[in-house]
Amino acid sequence: MTGVEDMVRAAERSLGLTGRPNTITRWYSQRNGPVFATAPWCNQSITYWANTSGNAGPVCFGRDYAFTVWHAERFRREGQWHVDIAGIRRGDIVFFDWDETDRIGAIDHIGLVTGVRDGVVYTIEGNTSDACLRRARYASTIVGYGRPEYAGPGQAAVRAPTPSPAVAPGAATGSDAAPPGLPMLRRGSAGVLVKQLQRCLNKVQSSRLQVDGDFGPMTSGAVKAFQTRAGGLVVDGEYGPKTAGKLTVARRRVR
Repeated sequence: MTGVEDMVRAAERSLGLTGRPNTITRWYSQRNGPVFATAPWCNQSITYWANTSGNAGPVCFGRDYAFTVWHAERFRREGQWHVDIAGIRRGDIVFFDWDETDRIGAIDHIGLVTGVRDGVVYTIEGNTSDACLRRARYASTIVGYGRPEYAGPGQAAVRAPTPSPAVAPGAATGSDAAPPGLPMLRRGSAGVLVKQLQRCLNKVQSSRLQVDGDFGPMTSGAVKAFQTRAGGLVVDGEYGPKTAGKLTVARRRVR
């Protein structure tokens, strides 16, 4: 049994819950104050399922979340935030903006991914029509998703003390080596890999980027400048394996 399946089972046990106060909001209000008994409860649901399934560390980083923006921001700070739906899978925590702005600060809603098929993201969500229901969602309303570091079979679900395998060696310690290019970094990406890319571009071509971990227009422009300079690359401002290969060579030439 994995941490992912424990989380999904916890959510499935809440299916059909309606109205408020309910089991989830009462639990959350007992921990955080009576105002939450009748408050919006989509992120309360994620917190409840994480705690009752033994996944409070990976999913909620050991704290309680009722505000979706803060939860998404935490995934971003930890380098576990992904934009759009590329690579999204069962167990991910998905965030929505009904106005389709794709901004973390505009996030309205949250859910637990149970599956993906043909571009459709299937979820279990609390506080959807004031109930806990299964939903089918599309990329247009999805800002991004957090990827919890769930435990493997037979392990306790705790937050790993070391960087995720997806984080390049040295990324957490200020390295300016070229990141690996997988996962691909593009506009909206965030975290330690983006910081590493920004440091590398500053070193290789004096881009003068602010090392803030946000892949915005300045970082995209710096990537385009490098792609043009390197030659043989599509100049699209996205940092993938081919651009990573060229940047790795360029970084080795810089003293």
